This record gives sequence, C-alpha cells and structure tokens, in this order.
Amino acid sequence: MPETVDTATARRPEPGTGRLLRLAADRFSDRLAGALADRGVRPKDHAVLATLVAQGPSAQQALGEQLGIDRTSMVGLIDQLEEQGWVVRRRNPADRRAYRIELTEPGVRLAVELATLERQVDEDLLAGLAAADRGALGRLLDLLAA
Repeated sequence: MPETVDTATARRPEPGTGRLLRLAADRFSDRLAGALADRGVRPKDHAVLATLVAQGPSAQQALGEQLGIDRTSMVGLIDQLEEQGWVVRRRNPADRRAYRIELTEPGVRLAVELATLERQVDEDLLAGLAAADRGALGRLLDLLAA
C-alpha cells in the first residue's frame, strides 16, 4: 500500500517562474476585465482598439492573426465595434477583396481612455512594491519578453 503524506506539514516545492508570471498575468487580466466591463468594453474590444492606436489602420485578417482571433470571430467582433461607432471597415485599396479596419474619432478617444485605465490597473496591481522594485520588475520583464 502506498505511503500517504500529510499535505499540511509536507514541504511544498517553490512555484516556478512561469507559474508566477501566469498568476500575476491572470490577476492583472481579471482586474482589467472588470474595469473594462464597468465601461461596457470587453478585453477583445480593448485589444483591437489598442492595436489600431499603436500601428494604425490594419487589414482585418492580419489584425485577427496578430491578436489570435479566428476569422469568424473577428468578423463578429469588428461588426460590434463598428455598431458602437468605434471603428470603420473599408475596402483595402491594395487588395479590394480585403478590408482595412480604421479607428473613428470616438474610437480614438475611447482607446486613449482605456490606455489610461490600463495604466491605473497596472498601478493598483503594483501599489505594494517600492519604486525601485517596480523598476527592477519592469527591466526584468523587458528582458524576458525580448
């Protein structure tokens, strides 16, 4: 019969870096999703708007691929963003079979507001860290993300 271990007193292994990064990312994502929901915005909406602010008008298919959103879901997502008045879908002048997605003025204003909101969620998450620790964390994450 296998020996049982008292889990209350057993020495637990330290969580690995990947697990800790995932837990921190999940915590941030959950907080951001809640803050976005308070404004009637979904995380995927925010991702599209933020990407368009960062890189300008984009082909719908390329935008979906970049964000990891399948073609069918992307069509519905862009339909909803267009209904809200945040983006417009135009024929791509380089390829008339494709669409290019562009931000509208209300979309730009919302994207700027959401970027500020995201920074606030970041600040709240990191509030317990000293300024030097925040800087060190940022530098280390930059190294890992490169």
